[in-house]
Amino acid sequence: MDDDDLFSWRPPRARNSDPDTSHLAAASVSDEMADAHYAILLGAIHRHGPGTMYDIKDQCSLDIQQVNKRLPEMERRGWLCRPGWSTAGPTGRQCKIWYECKRDCQYRKLPSSHRLCDLPVPYDGD
Repeated sequence: MDDDDLFSWRPPRARNSDPDTSHLAAASVSDEMADAHYAILLGAIHRHGPGTMYDIKDQCSLDIQQVNKRLPEMERRGWLCRPGWSTAGPTGRQCKIWYECKRDCQYRKLPSSHRLCDLPVPYDGD
Protein backbone atom coordinates (compact mmCIF):
# COMPACT_ATOMS: atom_id res chain seq x y z
CA MET A 1 0.00 0.00 0.00
CA ASP A 2 1.52 3.34 -0.97
CA ASP A 3 1.37 6.55 1.05
CA ASP A 4 -1.26 8.10 -1.23
CA ASP A 5 -3.59 5.24 -0.37
CA LEU A 6 -2.80 5.27 3.35
CA PHE A 7 -6.36 5.45 4.68
CA SER A 8 -8.28 3.68 1.89
CA TRP A 9 -8.51 0.17 3.40
CA ARG A 10 -11.05 -0.04 6.21
CA PRO A 11 -10.68 -2.74 8.85
CA PRO A 12 -13.87 -4.35 10.11
CA ARG A 13 -14.86 -2.75 13.39
CA ALA A 14 -17.00 -5.67 14.57
CA ARG A 15 -16.70 -9.42 14.09
CA ASN A 16 -19.56 -11.46 12.66
CA SER A 17 -19.81 -13.24 16.00
CA ASP A 18 -20.12 -9.99 18.00
CA PRO A 19 -23.49 -9.06 19.53
CA ASP A 20 -25.79 -6.57 17.84
CA THR A 21 -24.71 -3.82 20.22
CA SER A 22 -21.12 -4.11 18.94
CA HIS A 23 -22.32 -3.76 15.36
CA LEU A 24 -24.34 -0.68 16.29
CA ALA A 25 -21.33 0.84 18.02
CA ALA A 26 -19.10 0.02 15.04
CA ALA A 27 -21.59 1.63 12.65
CA SER A 28 -21.52 4.83 14.72
CA VAL A 29 -17.76 5.31 14.10
CA SER A 30 -17.26 7.29 10.92
CA ASP A 31 -14.24 6.76 8.70
CA GLU A 32 -13.26 10.37 9.36
CA MET A 33 -13.33 9.80 13.12
CA ALA A 34 -11.20 6.67 12.85
CA ASP A 35 -8.75 8.49 10.55
CA ALA A 36 -8.47 11.30 13.10
CA HIS A 37 -7.78 8.73 15.83
CA TYR A 38 -5.11 7.06 13.68
CA ALA A 39 -3.38 10.41 13.13
CA ILE A 40 -3.50 11.26 16.85
CA LEU A 41 -2.10 7.86 17.85
CA LEU A 42 0.65 7.82 15.21
CA GLY A 43 1.64 11.32 16.24
CA ALA A 44 1.81 10.37 19.93
CA ILE A 45 3.92 7.27 19.26
CA HIS A 46 6.16 9.13 16.83
CA ARG A 47 6.76 11.97 19.33
CA HIS A 48 7.01 9.97 22.57
CA GLY A 49 8.20 6.57 21.39
CA PRO A 50 6.94 3.05 22.06
CA GLY A 51 4.59 2.36 24.92
CA THR A 52 1.69 0.38 26.29
CA MET A 53 -1.87 1.37 25.47
CA TYR A 54 -1.90 3.25 28.80
CA ASP A 55 1.34 5.11 28.00
CA ILE A 56 -0.03 6.07 24.59
CA LYS A 57 -3.35 7.18 26.09
CA ASP A 58 -1.48 9.47 28.48
CA GLN A 59 0.27 11.13 25.51
CA CYS A 60 -2.86 11.97 23.51
CA SER A 61 -6.45 13.20 23.80
CA LEU A 62 -8.17 9.82 23.33
CA ASP A 63 -9.69 7.66 26.06
CA ILE A 64 -8.47 4.13 26.78
CA GLN A 65 -11.34 2.46 24.87
CA GLN A 66 -10.57 4.47 21.73
CA VAL A 67 -6.86 3.70 22.02
CA ASN A 68 -7.48 0.01 22.72
CA LYS A 69 -9.76 -0.29 19.68
CA ARG A 70 -7.58 1.59 17.19
CA LEU A 71 -4.16 0.08 18.00
CA PRO A 72 -4.98 -3.42 16.62
CA GLU A 73 -6.59 -1.82 13.53
CA MET A 74 -3.34 0.09 12.99
CA GLU A 75 -1.33 -3.10 13.47
CA ARG A 76 -3.39 -4.82 10.75
CA ARG A 77 -2.55 -1.92 8.45
CA GLY A 78 1.17 -2.36 9.14
CA TRP A 79 1.62 0.96 10.93
CA LEU A 80 2.30 -0.48 14.39
CA CYS A 81 3.87 -3.66 15.70
CA ARG A 82 4.06 -5.55 18.99
CA PRO A 83 7.34 -7.49 18.91
CA GLY A 84 6.45 -9.37 22.07
CA TRP A 85 7.87 -7.26 24.87
CA SER A 86 5.58 -6.30 27.71
CA THR A 87 5.63 -4.33 30.91
CA ALA A 88 3.31 -3.98 33.89
CA GLY A 89 0.33 -1.71 33.35
CA PRO A 90 -1.47 0.33 36.02
CA THR A 91 -3.30 -2.77 37.32
CA GLY A 92 -0.10 -4.80 37.53
CA ARG A 93 -1.03 -7.00 34.56
CA GLN A 94 1.39 -7.27 31.66
CA CYS A 95 0.70 -4.99 28.68
CA LYS A 96 2.26 -5.32 25.23
CA ILE A 97 4.47 -2.49 24.05
CA TRP A 98 3.41 -0.89 20.76
CA TYR A 99 6.00 0.41 18.28
CA GLU A 100 5.71 2.51 15.17
CA CYS A 101 6.48 0.06 12.39
CA LYS A 102 8.86 1.60 9.87
CA ARG A 103 8.80 0.62 6.20
CA ASP A 104 11.98 -1.40 6.55
CA CYS A 105 11.07 -3.07 9.84
CA GLN A 106 11.75 -6.80 9.68
CA TYR A 107 8.58 -7.38 11.68
CA ARG A 108 6.44 -6.34 8.69
CA LYS A 109 8.15 -8.77 6.30
CA LEU A 110 7.34 -11.97 8.18
CA PRO A 111 4.05 -13.87 8.46
CA SER A 112 2.27 -13.01 11.71
CA SER A 113 2.95 -16.47 13.15
CA HIS A 114 6.72 -16.03 12.74
CA ARG A 115 7.27 -12.38 13.56
CA LEU A 116 10.56 -11.46 15.10
CA CYS A 117 11.70 -7.89 15.23
CA ASP A 118 15.08 -6.24 15.42
CA LEU A 119 13.72 -3.37 17.49
CA PRO A 120 15.71 -2.62 20.63
CA VAL A 121 14.56 -3.98 23.96
CA PRO A 122 12.65 -1.13 25.63
CA TYR A 123 14.17 0.71 28.54
CA ASP A 124 12.35 -0.32 31.74
CA GLY A 125 13.25 2.75 33.79
CA ASP A 126 15.70 1.06 36.17
